[in-house]
Amino acid sequence: MSDRVYKKKEIQDLLERAVALQAQEQGETGEGLTLAELEEVAKSSGIDPEYLREAAVEMDSVVKSSDSASSTHIFEDRTVSGALSKEILEDVKMELSSRFAVGSEYSEVKQQQTPTSFSWTHVDEDEYETQVHLIKRGDYVRIRLSQYIAYTRPEIQSAGWGALGALIFGPMMSQSFAIGAFTSLLMYVVAFALTFAATYGYDLYWRRSRQEELEELADIISMYVAEPAGAQAEVKQRDTEKRPKIEVEDPREDAVGEHRAQRRSERSS
Repeated sequence: MSDRVYKKKEIQDLLERAVALQAQEQGETGEGLTLAELEEVAKSSGIDPEYLREAAVEMDSVVKSSDSASSTHIFEDRTVSGALSKEILEDVKMELSSRFAVGSEYSEVKQQQTPTSFSWTHVDEDEYETQVHLIKRGDYVRIRLSQYIAYTRPEIQSAGWGALGALIFGPMMSQSFAIGAFTSLLMYVVAFALTFAATYGYDLYWRRSRQEELEELADIISMYVAEPAGAQAEVKQRDTEKRPKIEVEDPREDAVGEHRAQRRSERSS
């Protein structure tokens, strides 16, 4: 067994299992590993340490991400390592203005800004309200997005539309056939069921699409806010001291730059 050569996938599985076994034995309070020690493990496992450093940067930057929904609202939450500088907030405002067509006749925008927070509220012509809140707490920024999408649960809305569909299509279906009272009542039930099913399916699709759009917006704002975390600073310092400097590129930087240029181009045109 000691002479067996493990493939990369098997190495990953073995390391994950070893960590799990150690956690069961020692609990979550066991000692961890520094980035330098993890690099040594990566080298011995055939993993390029540069990829490990890039993964550490990403892990330290995005601390927490979640989404949720109620019967009337959808939510997106992010907690990232970053800042609320003037330039960052200008980019965020530009993104929001472009996405929600701020300045149009039927839109209404309110915003508040302090050195440690930024709040933005938009109401469109259909009375759908979107709120964006950014709060700086220590080294991290809490990003909270919410959007009003409906006045009640989808099944209740669908029942209302189903009743309306029964009132409209029930008589039409009954008059199309020479049928008795019971069959006529059945036509009303069929009209209700068909309208309910169609409305309910579309309502769920609508809610999913709005949630995806809000998730995309939360990710874009996170890109603007996020800064290289402590892991990257540690890597650069050690590289400078021990060996020729290796630049660790943050993939978010290119994404943010491209997105910022696109929004500014749209704004100037």
